[in-house]
Amino acid sequence: MIILFLLIMIVLFCFSTIMLFKNKYYGGLALISLIAVCGSLWLIYKNDNDNLGMHLKTDTTKVELDSSYASPIPMIVYKQLGTTQNMSERIYLFKPSVYGTLKKTSQSHFHIKVVDSNKKEKSAKLMTQTRRYEYKNKLCHILFLGSTTNRRQSSTYTFEIPQNWLVVEVKQAKLLPEMIKREQSKVKVKVNAYIKTEVQKKVMQAVKMQAPELVASQLKQAIETNPSLLTNQASYNQEKRIITEKVTSELKVKTMKQVKNNDLPEIKQQGKAYSKQLLIKSLKQELGS
Repeated sequence: MIILFLLIMIVLFCFSTIMLFKNKYYGGLALISLIAVCGSLWLIYKNDNDNLGMHLKTDTTKVELDSSYASPIPMIVYKQLGTTQNMSERIYLFKPSVYGTLKKTSQSHFHIKVVDSNKKEKSAKLMTQTRRYEYKNKLCHILFLGSTTNRRQSSTYTFEIPQNWLVVEVKQAKLLPEMIKREQSKVKVKVNAYIKTEVQKKVMQAVKMQAPELVASQLKQAIETNPSLLTNQASYNQEKRIITEKVTSELKVKTMKQVKNNDLPEIKQQGKAYSKQLLIKSLKQELGS
């Protein structure tokens, strides 16, 4: 609207200036049209440079993310543009779950934050805050019709990365399958030791709970068979030790079978989770992230 008004005022100023040579009374019209032209130019300048007639609006969206690339360990990938590890010189490649296609962060007017979440979640999250100038009302919109109506001031990308995810550079992502294969052989030894330890814990817990009652029962039977044990402390202690060792040994064998039949699948599942945790920790150390 203001551009149309400016064109009309320019035409009117030119007309009145030409007519001024024929009739001096056109001087007032020329002055008014000149002021209108200058005023219009000032308003357009203020709108373009200082966003006159506009106000800031913040839009916030939050989406869940899938791994940027198919991998046993989910990841968010970035491309380093500069020679340093400056966050402002990175483009992050991310895949919103709802779209399933790879997208990238903007290269201008943006800030990026990568937040490590303490949670172990299936999906990472991306919160995008976009600050943009919009016209305050319809009058301003109509007045500056023809100017840019939607001006972004800044965007802030906040990636919430769970513990069980990686943040890697594109070049590192290409080497990741080989690194995972190498680290898995080391992790496997630790996981086998973990499973063995957990099985032993289960067995010893069961033995500790059941042994006292069984030892007491068999010791009572031994005293009934040989009452002299009550008057001979050394014989009593020796008999108790023999019974305890026998009961403990038998319980270990019996409980080991029970644990392997009943608890081992759950322990192996825990070992699988522990394996992934160790693998991610090892990869993060190697990648320096």
